[in-house]
Amino acid sequence: MREPVIHAERRTESGSQACRRLRRKGIIPGVVYGHGEKGVHIAMDAHDLAKSLHTGAHIFDLQLEGLPDEKVLVKELQYDSMGSDIVHVDLQRIALTETVEVSVPVVLVGHAIGVIHKGILDQPLKDLHVRCLATQIPNELRLVVTDIDIGMMRMVRDVPLPEGVVATNVPDQVVVTVHPPVAEEVAEAVEAAVAEGAAEPEVIGGAKPEEEEAEEAEEGKGKEARGRERDRDREKDRDKEKREKEKG
Repeated sequence: MREPVIHAERRTESGSQACRRLRRKGIIPGVVYGHGEKGVHIAMDAHDLAKSLHTGAHIFDLQLEGLPDEKVLVKELQYDSMGSDIVHVDLQRIALTETVEVSVPVVLVGHAIGVIHKGILDQPLKDLHVRCLATQIPNELRLVVTDIDIGMMRMVRDVPLPEGVVATNVPDQVVVTVHPPVAEEVAEAVEAAVAEGAAEPEVIGGAKPEEEEAEEAEEGKGKEARGRERDRDREKDRDKEKREKEKG
């Protein structure tokens, strides 16, 4: 059976600086190993490699200069810090009759009823580690989530697997769950508090009721004191007039 082809050349330089120089030229560094043979440093055209990987295949025919074609499995792809560009590829030599371990994406199918009830869908495990023959590697594993309500979950043991494929993850590891929504009563209480604060703003510089009462009391005391002082002045004036009349 003919597999998608990955064209590669041997590279004599290794190390981070040499790899950076290759990437600047549009060439992806990599390594091929396995079957007890010595690892070989290789280099691949970035555009050609992307085309081969986009076929969705797991197994490839590696065409390496000066060597017969080999069946290889893409064991690891390393990406840049943005997660967009491939910076390194690990290829493992395989035989189509041997068992391999790979990661396969878990695809959720349907709309969880818990989300309809305003719950929050969470998928902590997006890839499942499986063991199978090289020719039986599935492209994806589909898990129906329509009946998952709030507080419910599906684990590794709940993921349907094709015949001959075995999951190597812990069976009780959570794949997907639906979390409860934020408590509505808490949200309503916060909204009410905010609305109340907005409806009764404090007037800057204005006196509070207690302060106003105190000010009125002080003002009343001042008026009373001034009234007594005026009465004393009038009394003094009358005494003075009376003494002057008696002298006259």
